[in-house]
Amino acid sequence: MAVALAVFGGVLVAQWTTVTKSAEWTGEMSSSVFKALPDDKVFDVVIYDDTEANLAFRRQFLAALRKAGYAVSDNAPLVFNFGTNVTWRVARLRELDEQRRRFPVDREELSFPDDLEATRPGRIPPSMFGDRPLRPPRVVSRISNRDQDRLDITVDLRERETSRIVWEADLALPFLDDDRDRIARSIIGPIISAIGKETERVVFPVR
Repeated sequence: MAVALAVFGGVLVAQWTTVTKSAEWTGEMSSSVFKALPDDKVFDVVIYDDTEANLAFRRQFLAALRKAGYAVSDNAPLVFNFGTNVTWRVARLRELDEQRRRFPVDREELSFPDDLEATRPGRIPPSMFGDRPLRPPRVVSRISNRDQDRLDITVDLRERETSRIVWEADLALPFLDDDRDRIARSIIGPIISAIGKETERVVFPVR
């Protein structure tokens, strides 16, 4: 996998150049820094909805942190929280209509038929990867699969002692019918590569 890094206006922008071109689906991520991270970073992942599937994701994420060279500990001073929500296709259509109403000169988004119906009416969004949505996502997504249900993921890195958020990321990608393994494989690399960095609209493959 090739990752090209560039700085635009002080913001680090990553482009996953090789894989993205051939990926069937892509997602987007943006991240913000609120406090510089210490040099001796030690991380943990706190899971509130501690189902076995969510705890398995915790183990997977911690293993990836170790592989990337980070220290992890159950009592680490910096903890990750994950929250998820689903934007259904009908909600996405309303979102685009509102965007067109507010910003009529923006023509980059695709439009949908007016009779578009949600494929999963009444279904409860999952607390995938450990929690309810932490906050509204700050990413206004332009992901490639605009005609699909969208999974919004919020990632907060907090100080354990104060609960202060020091870094956060928002991701948006195809919902993929609860395909947790595929989603986890797709998001872990981009998240870890952006820890402690400002990024904007990083495009990553959904593999």
